[in-house]
Amino acid sequence: MPAGKLWNDLKARREKLPGYHQEFEITRTFKLAHNDQSSKWQIVVDATGEEWREKAVTGGGNQIRIFGSAGFFLIEEGGEEFVRLKAKDRDPVPGPYLPEDADWSKAKERERRACGLSRREDVCALFEVPLRPWSRAEGIRATRMNEGLARVLVDTENGLVISLVTTEAIISPRADYVLNVSYVLKSMRYGQPPERALFQLPSPDLHEVKELSRWNAAKITRKLGGKAAPDLSLVDIEGKPLSLSSFKGKIVLLAVVEKFLKASARFSGRPDDGERNARGIPDRRVAHLYGDRQRRNHFRRRRRRPGIC
Repeated sequence: MPAGKLWNDLKARREKLPGYHQEFEITRTFKLAHNDQSSKWQIVVDATGEEWREKAVTGGGNQIRIFGSAGFFLIEEGGEEFVRLKAKDRDPVPGPYLPEDADWSKAKERERRACGLSRREDVCALFEVPLRPWSRAEGIRATRMNEGLARVLVDTENGLVISLVTTEAIISPRADYVLNVSYVLKSMRYGQPPERALFQLPSPDLHEVKELSRWNAAKITRKLGGKAAPDLSLVDIEGKPLSLSSFKGKIVLLAVVEKFLKASARFSGRPDDGERNARGIPDRRVAHLYGDRQRRNHFRRRRRRPGIC
């Protein structure tokens, strides 16, 4: 069966469930020329049929997307505003379920294997799906994604996503990099319908705006005062890996300095399916980022661009 048809069959199976609740941990990693920078947060997904609610738990300013019979909305937990979103797809989906950028006409089913769920013996299908290129304006210049790939693991019993990893090669005005985003399932339950209120705006007193209010010092103090900071993983000025959680219980002054590394890329080899390079890009898509001037200039003269090949 073609991978795209199987994906649609699993989607139909998922939408027949009375409801489901899933919690994912997300890791986003920017792979630059000389270091990686990562951040983590969680999302909570509740859904029934085609309606869903996705809450991003970031440690502050938790944002919630709601798609229901009344429309598609973005709100901030405990806030007084909402934004009416415009869906690119006819039926938008939560983040782990692959948005409109996925090109299912070129997708492949790589294997069937045990899902690895506690006290269950479900079988999962692993899909590999190309991501369509995109471009976003930044003033007179643009940030572009030339090539991307998603690997998604889906439970064939119920159509629920167990994990998702996306890899994108980005060209931006400030730095070229590879962006990896992974969704790992931490818990789930299904079979019971969720409360209908989850798919509606929490209060009729919310007022509509074009974008949610920006965070300023007063809002940060009001919303985050006394709460635990979200964990951060990055590299310090000496090139050593650093995690904010390692300073738990201590007073920390965090100063973030932007340093954009102009990196180029070269492509090497085409290993067999299933191989990964040192930076974790799967299958035959091997990209090595480097930033020394001699190689970068040589690369520019040949007018090549970074990507996933």
